[in-house]
Amino acid sequence: MLQAYVAGCMSYWATMRGSGTEAVKAIQRAKRLLPPSAPPAAHASIAIREATAHAVAHDEPAMSGALLRAEKAFDEQGTSDLADWAWGRLKDEKISRYRGFAAVSLKRPDMAVPALREGLDSLGPAPTKTRQYAMSKLAEAYVQTGDVEQACDLGAQALGMAVQLGDTLGVMAVRQVRVQLTPMQGAPAVRAFDERALSSLLALSPARS
Repeated sequence: MLQAYVAGCMSYWATMRGSGTEAVKAIQRAKRLLPPSAPPAAHASIAIREATAHAVAHDEPAMSGALLRAEKAFDEQGTSDLADWAWGRLKDEKISRYRGFAAVSLKRPDMAVPALREGLDSLGPAPTKTRQYAMSKLAEAYVQTGDVEQACDLGAQALGMAVQLGDTLGVMAVRQVRVQLTPMQGAPAVRAFDERALSSLLALSPARS
C-alpha cells in the first residue's frame, strides 16, 4: 500500500508539470501495487489521481471512468474505515475538486466551474494551500469561459494567498492563469491583475538594506 501511495504521489506531481503520459504511467503502477483488500479510501484516492492523469493526457472517457470508480469507492466507505495513515479520509468535496481539476485540463469549464465552486465552498474561508490551488484552477476555468474579470479577480486572490503562505508552487499555479490570459492582456481587468500581482510579489521577500 505504501508503494501504491508513493506511485500515486508521483502521478500527481506529473500532472502538476503537465506531463500526461508520465502521470498515467505512474498511476497505472499505483493501481497494480494497490492490494484488492485496501480500504475504500485508498481505492478512491488512487481513482481521483487517475482521473486527473487521464485529463492531462486528454482522455476524457478514461477520466470519466476513473471518477465513477472514485465515487463508488467513496460510497463504500464506512465508519470503521478510519484509514489512519497517509490516505486520510476521503470527502465528497475532495472528489468535487478533483473533478474540477480534471475538467480544467480538458477545457470543460461547464463542468469545472460548478465542481470547483462546490469544492471551495466546503473548504471554508481560511487560507490554505488546498484552497489556493483550487482557486487558481477556478480562475483558469473562468479564462476558458471568457469571463476575464472573474478570472483576474480569483487569480489575484490566489496569488495573495500563495504569498501569504509562502507557497512557491501556488505562485506557479497563478502564473499559469496569467499565461492563459495573454491573448486578453490589453483588457483593463488584466492590467489591473498585473498591478496587483506585482504588488503581491514585491511583498514575497522582505526588503533588504
